[in-house]
Amino acid sequence: MPTWLVIMICWCIMSCIITYATRKSLAKYYIRALNIRDEESDSEPYQRGFKDGAGGIKLYYAIIGKMPNSQWILHNCMKKLDTRDKILATLTQEELDAFQSPPLHDASFS
Repeated sequence: MPTWLVIMICWCIMSCIITYATRKSLAKYYIRALNIRDEESDSEPYQRGFKDGAGGIKLYYAIIGKMPNSQWILHNCMKKLDTRDKILATLTQEELDAFQSPPLHDASFS
């Protein structure tokens, strides 16, 4: 086998190894630097945002008892609403006045 062919094969193999190692090391750095993925999972930003939005709407429904209107959704679309306090902080005073939390116990059963 000619020497130039051996050199070309070695060069291709080494360049592939170096490229792979560089991409792996830089990918880990950029993922941490840009916060592209969750710390607890490897979900994409779109999936994470969809999960946060669906969770916020479900929590709103569980607390208030009705689906939120489109104005509330548009106003709170980029917020992570994962607690009752965060949901209640997004409501206007009129909505808070209309909202009545359920009693802790039913008086008819006592």
